[in-house]
Amino acid sequence: MKKTEEKEKRALCLIVSIVFVLVALSPAINSAMLPHDELDQEQTQCDTALGCLWDDEFAQGFVPTMDTLTRVEILMTRNETAVEGLKIAIRDEPNGGDLASADFNGTIPPNNYTWVEFDFEDVHVTPGETYYIVWSGWHGGANDKLYYWGFGEGDPYPEASSF
Repeated sequence: MKKTEEKEKRALCLIVSIVFVLVALSPAINSAMLPHDELDQEQTQCDTALGCLWDDEFAQGFVPTMDTLTRVEILMTRNETAVEGLKIAIRDEPNGGDLASADFNGTIPPNNYTWVEFDFEDVHVTPGETYYIVWSGWHGGANDKLYYWGFGEGDPYPEASSF
């Protein structure tokens, strides 16, 4: 009888150990199964910047080579007293409806360019077609309350235009 109890205890300990190992490895297994973002394209040249003073919008066209857009990163800065209200959207026409959008609710250091990530729900796009990153929102109507989008002068991204 004692040997049977001992075998049952060993079996129970073995089962508990296996469950513990599986639970401990679960996050690593799950993250390995998740799709990873891939960089589709980039334009990192920055010679100057634009800031929306009123209800202006800026748009930068881009031509994706992949069929899913998950996020964009924009080089930006701000003045000391910038106001909330910045929105980044993805559109298939500069003045069209938003396919996805994200509000900027974070903070960045003033007068210092910083790459800021805008994470969207996945947007399904058609590779080879032109889409637009649109910067919009109320920005206070005063030069000292602005966010600025850093960009490269000339034509550093020849696949599409800025507006």
